[in-house]
Amino acid sequence: MEKLSREIKSEFEGIDVPTKELDARVQKALEIAQKRERKKSSRLQAIKMNAVAVLVIGIVAVLFQSNFWDKDSTSGFGYQKGIFYNYGGNYTGIRQIAEEGRVNFLNLEEGTSNMKVQVKEAYFDSGSVMLGYQIDTETPFQGYVLASLTSADRDATDYHTSRFLDLDPNHTDQGILHFEHSDYFIEDENFELKLIFMNQEYRNKEEVRFEYTLDKASGLTERDIKNEAENQAGVWLRVDHLKETMSKLDLIATMRLPEQYGDIHKDISPQIALVGTSADGSIKVSTSATGLAWGYNSLENEEIGIQGSFAPLRDVTETKAFPYIRNWDWQNVTQNLEKDTTMEVMGQTIKVNQIIQTPDEVTIRISKGSLPVEYIVGFITLHEKNGYPENVDSYKLAGDIMELTYKVRGNPKDLEISYTPMEHFFHDLAVTVK
Repeated sequence: MEKLSREIKSEFEGIDVPTKELDARVQKALEIAQKRERKKSSRLQAIKMNAVAVLVIGIVAVLFQSNFWDKDSTSGFGYQKGIFYNYGGNYTGIRQIAEEGRVNFLNLEEGTSNMKVQVKEAYFDSGSVMLGYQIDTETPFQGYVLASLTSADRDATDYHTSRFLDLDPNHTDQGILHFEHSDYFIEDENFELKLIFMNQEYRNKEEVRFEYTLDKASGLTERDIKNEAENQAGVWLRVDHLKETMSKLDLIATMRLPEQYGDIHKDISPQIALVGTSADGSIKVSTSATGLAWGYNSLENEEIGIQGSFAPLRDVTETKAFPYIRNWDWQNVTQNLEKDTTMEVMGQTIKVNQIIQTPDEVTIRISKGSLPVEYIVGFITLHEKNGYPENVDSYKLAGDIMELTYKVRGNPKDLEISYTPMEHFFHDLAVTVK
């Protein structure tokens, strides 16, 4: 019996199925077989064991199928229907953890006199607590919502966020409540979420409360780095400190720019991108979701201190930081995605030569000129009109021709292509982060 259990387990290692439910059903099947084992001959028992194995395989097949195709799942294709995925574009790393199936389902519901409030999704790691909510109204509501999250396992630990709601009758509002915290918290947290609804005069207060327990996602790295590099033009970059959780990588760096690149007070904004190299030699790029904060570390040496938050790069063998420069008044340039569309970036012309559509992907072939691959992968995006941008999911390179694949649905006629204008992209200056 133990041998059968081990063999069954080994057959399905690496398959993403609901572990607790699988264990319970497998154990039940084995218990039934054990009871019958005492009453039957060894020959009949062998038949029963084979039957149990078939039963377990059937259980796994059902669980795997339901978990992979379930519309409410955040793994497989289901993550594209979730709140975190659809509303996480303004937060560092949230869409990534949704794609990776790390979101927990709470499906909690409470009500006020004219609203139904649901907390559907949740995530918790050493830097953030995030909740995906939905609010349905029966009558118009114009006012404020104060969200307070309390950790019951810590004395006087409380976080607050707020937002303004302007809801019509029968309108559904979805979004993400995002709470920052430190790595001080224990592994498992008992939380209480309180939502207070107030009108524009901060009166007529109603509130709902939700209590839940959530396991913290693993992974926390924090260390000083102090790696530096300088290119022939005199641009210098040092990576000072890194803190990384499952959902976010915070970086502190120092940079020096020669005067010929412009005045950072008037003209230019220094930025950093993270570039990771995969085992097959391809690259992945992560940019700061909210831009970088910077200030002078040393006025004499004109050392610019920079801080930024990035989505962590997964499955890479090495991560490096690349500096680049944009104008202060930069704006992404957006055009309809069409064959022969051209874009002018840093003195080079990008041209769309071909568009290939599948149900969940769009692949475009472009001529990129001499622009670095790091720029194309990190700063050429596709999106549905009024939707969040999608970065390159995979690519192929042959000379100056790149084939870029994006996880974008919809009719190509409804898709747009965007690019970030830049003054300089220092691909010849890379500092090792990890």
